[in-house]
Amino acid sequence: MYFYPRNRFLHIEVSEEKAEDNVSSTLGGFVLPPEYKGQGAPLKVVKLLCASKESEYVKDEGSFLLVPTHNIETVEFEGMKVSVVPEHVVYGIVVKVK
Repeated sequence: MYFYPRNRFLHIEVSEEKAEDNVSSTLGGFVLPPEYKGQGAPLKVVKLLCASKESEYVKDEGSFLLVPTHNIETVEFEGMKVSVVPEHVVYGIVVKVK
């Protein structure tokens, strides 16, 4: 099964972050429950898997994009995990320079 985005959405791959251990999950002297998930970083680098046909990012498939974390939407369907972000929130393309 494969997902094809529409309406200027981008299908992205979000890297999984390691869960913090209980020792480091304290905030101002308060111990937080293990299931607590903090807000994390406001921005994230994601891999562009597929862009909608009308998107300007079609030529950049396979690139890494800098996007706001709160704009990433993820859903699971029949064992497939799909993450998308609207193209208008992309801050830029991350390029490695040798």
